[in-house]
Amino acid sequence: MADEKLTYGGLADRLKGIVSVYKICKELNLNFKINFTYPFELHEYLIPNVYDWKISRNEIYYNKKYSKPCFIPYRYGFFARRFFAGNYKQIHIYTNMSTVEKEFSILFYELFKIHPFLQTQINTNINLIGCVYISVAFRFLQLLG
Repeated sequence: MADEKLTYGGLADRLKGIVSVYKICKELNLNFKINFTYPFELHEYLIPNVYDWKISRNEIYYNKKYSKPCFIPYRYGFFARRFFAGNYKQIHIYTNMSTVEKEFSILFYELFKIHPFLQTQINTNINLIGCVYISVAFRFLQLLG
């Protein structure tokens, strides 16, 4: 979950949290969906690639009988599996944990591909710059490989 109900971390932190939760869901054979609506709609920039993570707003339960909200801070990633326990239809996880350093890029590309509109904008700017390759020293980009 990345919505207006709880704010935490920046984009890189949220994406690391998403990929970390995805990994745990894969290992536990749990259905995984992303509700990323704040501060922007994620699907306007990244779209499903191999795994379909889309969920519509009317599929999200906020009644505590059916859903459990929880926040897993970065430093508690080691204990993350504990948050997946319970008899709930949905577990709404807000997290910036990073538990997938070595396999981040593989899992990221299972989940995401760049939206065609964004890719067009990237290509346009690369052409305007006139470079074949742009190197940016930024930790998040290094995780993408």
